[in-house]
Amino acid sequence: MKKMYYKMGTLFFTVSTIYVCALIWKTYVWWQWLQSLQGNHALSLYKQIPKTLKENLEYRMDLLKWADTTDRQRTLWTACRHDILFFINAFCWLYEPRNNRLRGTSSNVIPFMTYDFQDEAFLDMHKALGVKDIGLEKSRDLGATWMFLTLFFHGWMFNDFASYGIMSRTADLVDKPGKKDTLMWKLDFLLTGDGGKGGAEAAAFKVKSL
Repeated sequence: MKKMYYKMGTLFFTVSTIYVCALIWKTYVWWQWLQSLQGNHALSLYKQIPKTLKENLEYRMDLLKWADTTDRQRTLWTACRHDILFFINAFCWLYEPRNNRLRGTSSNVIPFMTYDFQDEAFLDMHKALGVKDIGLEKSRDLGATWMFLTLFFHGWMFNDFASYGIMSRTADLVDKPGKKDTLMWKLDFLLTGDGGKGGAEAAAFKVKSL
């Protein structure tokens, strides 16, 4: 009888030790992943995102299908909060009235896929936001308006009580109901995600139409 109790105790101790070690390892891996998101974009999920139209849309579809549990959704939320480039290239959309802007589609709703110079600008602006004033030199048609608004949108989405001010040369260019060239319309568009068509379904429609 004593020998049986000894074996059961040994088995319980072994299983408990393995379970505790697994929890410690899982916590360590999770912490390392968060650190990479915060401090090293070379290791972040952003580097996995394809930058061609069809592949990017398929990536977004797969990502939305993968996020079918609360834990996975929380993981994506954390990734988006700590990596603005991942958030933009995986979840944000643009409205582009000029049909020749992106090859492969005639849709005015296109995924926001950043260029290298935009990546650098986003990281500099994100670092300076709420800390110091900076200036940005730009030419026309480089997406600066969408960049500024997306930066504020990200801050508003992932920071409690975030408050930002926007301005333009006239009040009507800031906000006027029904006008797509206003700043507030673009912010509303970023919030709806894809012109109101509904995430994965809209992406699937665009992929099939390519």
